[in-house]
Amino acid sequence: MHENQLLSKNAQLGDIGETEIKSRLQRFSTVTKMETDVGIDFYCELCINNIPVTPFYVQAKSSQHFNSKHGRPINKTTISYWLLKSHPVYIIFYDKSNDICYWKSIEEDRYRLMENISMNDGKKTIYIKFSNSNILQKNNNNEFKDQLGKDSNNICLFRGSPRFIGNEYVKQPPPTPRTNYEYIKIKENARAALYSLIIHHMKKYEYDDAIKYSEAVALFDNSHYNHFAWLGYLYKERSMGEYARLNFKKAIDICNKDKKWKSINKIIERLESEINDLQEK
Repeated sequence: MHENQLLSKNAQLGDIGETEIKSRLQRFSTVTKMETDVGIDFYCELCINNIPVTPFYVQAKSSQHFNSKHGRPINKTTISYWLLKSHPVYIIFYDKSNDICYWKSIEEDRYRLMENISMNDGKKTIYIKFSNSNILQKNNNNEFKDQLGKDSNNICLFRGSPRFIGNEYVKQPPPTPRTNYEYIKIKENARAALYSLIIHHMKKYEYDDAIKYSEAVALFDNSHYNHFAWLGYLYKERSMGEYARLNFKKAIDICNKDKKWKSINKIIERLESEINDLQEK
């Protein structure tokens, strides 16, 4: 009579795979096991000169032998969760028979995956393919590190905050937006950054600097009334009445094009009172 197995073969294989994957990752990064597995097994940080610098996530998979198609179906809900993460996610697949770990970047296929998720085809999974050349080595993993750098930049791009590329003193320009969504997000973030600088200089009564950034944001995006309203207030503060009047009028013209906004009439009245105040002076 055979004793009942306390640990299934699949559970054993999963533990072996996680151990092998973790041992390879630890050669160039810190690795922390996630307490609750909701589609991510490890939180890692790439180390440069023994300093953790770039975070990423890993979902570990295992098989006795990797199939000929080199891939696995993954639930759409899991992929959606990965795409929402603020750091790159990688699936690393351990092939026990060949003692090989294959890795796959999720960020690299972001827009293809998003398109597949949005398709109303009744399918609950998406087939994820692995490349034979993407192998997590037991020593040097420069290709993985390079991909991590690209993926980190692309996630920032997706969130509308592109970063300069490289670690040298003179860096390369950030990548350009890949979609209209990214383009709009970048403009929103750039506008917010410029406003932060405007308010900073206003609090310090540095009106010339505040005007410089207000002019920049008005040139950058001339569809918002408040850019020109700010310029009106700032020029008024600098006793430059003609410039103030011109910008208040531009702000009013933009407001008149957006009558659907409930508060628009009050804003127009306030801007007109500023113009009247200038005329009285």
